[in-house]
Amino acid sequence: MSLHSPPHSAPRRLIWLLALAGFGLILVAGEALPDELNCPRLNLSTARPDTPERYQRGLLWRISKPDVSPSYLFGTIHLADHDVKGLPAPVASAFDQSRRFVMEALLDGADLGHWTLDTIAEDGGALRDQLGPALFGRASLLLSNYAIPPSVVDRMKAWTVYLTLSTPPDPAGLPLDLDLEMRAEQAGKPVSGLETVSEQIDSIAALPMEEQVALVKDAVCHYDILQEDIRQMKRLYLGRDLAGLTCSKEKPSSPSVRCTCPANRGS
Repeated sequence: MSLHSPPHSAPRRLIWLLALAGFGLILVAGEALPDELNCPRLNLSTARPDTPERYQRGLLWRISKPDVSPSYLFGTIHLADHDVKGLPAPVASAFDQSRRFVMEALLDGADLGHWTLDTIAEDGGALRDQLGPALFGRASLLLSNYAIPPSVVDRMKAWTVYLTLSTPPDPAGLPLDLDLEMRAEQAGKPVSGLETVSEQIDSIAALPMEEQVALVKDAVCHYDILQEDIRQMKRLYLGRDLAGLTCSKEKPSSPSVRCTCPANRGS
């Protein structure tokens, strides 16, 4: 998830960052870190999603009325994974029948330029001062897994550090949404977005600095099990477990609260 200027994988990293933030992944306690980092304690709460039984499974929805061609709503997960990108036959059929493709956020050249400028601070060294030496050092170590050297980490903004650490370190190709966008373009379908990437960036970049630092601390302190949460979401998604995904998406009351959900019920 390279965020330096500009990495060859910036477009797909962007989709990873924004989309996984949108899924509301929940941070949990991982390996013990040095005492001086003062990691927040983990508090557990139980999520009890009130999902009607008929809506607990399935990700493809047909929207129709008499004498009008149907539309389809397909739930995606923003992962660059071959298992995820293998569309089931009903989904592939709905995609082929559709005349237009509308995605969550459309990435264009202007948005990419906005992204590149917004991820890098003008004054190098600001992040070290904002995070403090212990948190900055541990974040730098973790970011090396994303091929981001310390010299670049020092110029990153706090929210980009958090979003980077909230994704797997080695995405395999394009995430599902961007893959579908390319398929639509190749098929000659008009493509549009419900919102812009700039709007998604601004929503997290506008957080107060103390909240951004708290998010970075959680991502660093609880990194290992955060990555396991991502793997669990993939399993729920492949099992078409909509109730489980809804549970996983429940927002905790603070960065160090984890919602516990029922075990995956299988497919």
